[in-house]
Amino acid sequence: MVRVAWVRDFVRAVPYLLTPRTVVLRRFSRALGDNLMLTHLARRLRARWPGLRIVVETNWPELFWNNPHVAVAVRSKVAPRYVRPAYRIDRATQDHILDQLARSIGLPDDDGERAVEVYLSQEEREKALEGLPRSYVVICPVGKRTVAGNRKDWGFERFQQVVRSERGVRFVQIGSRSDPLLEGVIDRRGLPIRASAAVLEGAETALLLEGGLMHLARAVNTSAIVIYGGTVAPEVSCYPEHLNVAVRAPCGPCFRSHGRVGDCHRHECMAKIRPELVQELLSRVRSGVKGVVEIPW
Repeated sequence: MVRVAWVRDFVRAVPYLLTPRTVVLRRFSRALGDNLMLTHLARRLRARWPGLRIVVETNWPELFWNNPHVAVAVRSKVAPRYVRPAYRIDRATQDHILDQLARSIGLPDDDGERAVEVYLSQEEREKALEGLPRSYVVICPVGKRTVAGNRKDWGFERFQQVVRSERGVRFVQIGSRSDPLLEGVIDRRGLPIRASAAVLEGAETALLLEGGLMHLARAVNTSAIVIYGGTVAPEVSCYPEHLNVAVRAPCGPCFRSHGRVGDCHRHECMAKIRPELVQELLSRVRSGVKGVVEIPW
């Protein structure tokens, strides 16, 4: 079966692999954000060399459907020659990861917009929005724990407190089907990623943790409150179009991209972000406020 998939992907990519003006971007991280950020590179490459054809090898080819800057995206390693964009996050990191990725493939520093993109069809939008209210806020209380332990988690009960307190707001929960479900929300867990993107696009705003869905919200131009805590410095990965809530903890930033980090048993940085503050920020972000909010230590 794997062989059949490889042959199918090779047949799709070979017309471009045989031409000299093709660049293959290879990124096989399973992280949603890592793959979605390749759309930023594709746009910048095409802006610099308009005749360039771009092939993307990725675990998330559906993120690149309809993208005018990408010739084809495949799930297999089909190219003998490719570039592998890379970034690094550790305690000393100061550069934004999009700038690091661009620099790693030879693109010059750029003062332009840091943006990622997903191109949805009208049919995808209409299908995803069926049964949803006209106005709603997307929420996802669960982060990726495989490499960061609990360090990026704000806490399920804190998300629940926000939902209970904001009685006039309709919340729509997205994410994995296995995620615990908040009480009082509309359940849209387990959707394909493009359907989740369409739900995000239709939202008034979103309440998310730092991670892949934050990038997806930016890709569909939806504002979001993004809970950073002290694990990652916001200037390393945030989007100025969001309202990013950070804590400058003396022990942070503690996340590193190369290697796993275990649970934090004190978790003081996240505890400093009170649900009452997030409720206040929900009103502010819906009024167009954005940037970084730093909680004093």
